Amino acid sequence: MKKIVIDGAIFGFENAGGNSRFWAEVLLGLDQEFAASHPLHLLMPPNTNVEWERIRSHLRYIKVEKRRPIVQKSKGYLRESLYLTRIALKLRPWVWHASHYVGLPLKFYMHIVHSFYDMIPEVLGVASKDETYLKYRCLKGADTILSISNHSKRDLTSIWPHFSQKTRVIHLSAGHENDEKECQKFDVPHPYFLFIGKRGGYKNFLTILEQLLPDSRFSLYHIVVVGGRGGFSSEEEDRIEELRGEERVHYVGTLPQKEVNFLIKGASALLYPSIYEGFGLPVLEAFMHRVPILACNCSSIPEITGKKYPLADPNDPTTFSSVLAELLNDKERWVTHGDERKKHFSHQKMINAIRDVYTMRK
Repeated sequence: MKKIVIDGAIFGFENAGGNSRFWAEVLLGLDQEFAASHPLHLLMPPNTNVEWERIRSHLRYIKVEKRRPIVQKSKGYLRESLYLTRIALKLRPWVWHASHYVGLPLKFYMHIVHSFYDMIPEVLGVASKDETYLKYRCLKGADTILSISNHSKRDLTSIWPHFSQKTRVIHLSAGHENDEKECQKFDVPHPYFLFIGKRGGYKNFLTILEQLLPDSRFSLYHIVVVGGRGGFSSEEEDRIEELRGEERVHYVGTLPQKEVNFLIKGASALLYPSIYEGFGLPVLEAFMHRVPILACNCSSIPEITGKKYPLADPNDPTTFSSVLAELLNDKERWVTHGDERKKHFSHQKMINAIRDVYTMRK
């Protein structure tokens, strides 16, 4: 039978959320609907990823193979490729699917698929030479590139136009709603807005604090923060103190997805003021839980929300508070809008599209 090998390197680079969240949902879907009839091997590096811990016991048919720790440097590309080639010669897959930019096996007879997320470091001018080199080498070596949004594909092909013909878009999905009956219940102050994930730079965390904390319209709301790379930095603590928000801004740590879902459901709104995203999974997560989301009218976000949804202008921070007020004042309208939009990004549609890629080779 035609064997599929997935290099789960992404789980070795993230602790929670992000692209590993998407991959966890992909693996669950493939295990239920594909791996029972097609041999599917998953290479898993040592990791502390909470998404992997969430799903590993639920996988029935995918065969998990241990993968060594990853060397992610330009000089490590050849080393990784030789290592992965040895695995490929042993397993002899029909399709090889790479989840991160670390290296690819020599092609021989197999079809190589590579997931592509964004060009954020390159667009923002913060990419290291190693990072861009690895991304280019891996995408160049792929037969098919799977982009998570049309916007990401446009960014990719504006920098490397020759990748256009082999790149196809498969939108992400927020997955299935998790059962929160047994998750930890957080005693967070109500009402609150929820901020998820990384906070630095283009994520606009400090800007959102500066706009919302002094605004009298939101004086009763707390801001609960989950995820990121740990507790507040000294810069964030100083700014919170300057804005007199010590009693209103709370960090609750990095949590499993079912507990994040619990917090999303209880929020008055989700705060997602990032100025650049390859997709923007929290937008779908908010729609899934019928919670309005404050986001910006740039990068891939309008692709998910649709043109009619109120979005802030990142070049005019004052629009953060005005858009949030509009969302809260007409909440039912925008929650209903989200109900319709999430239908365009179903979990089944995503899994079916990936299955089609795996079986399209004749």
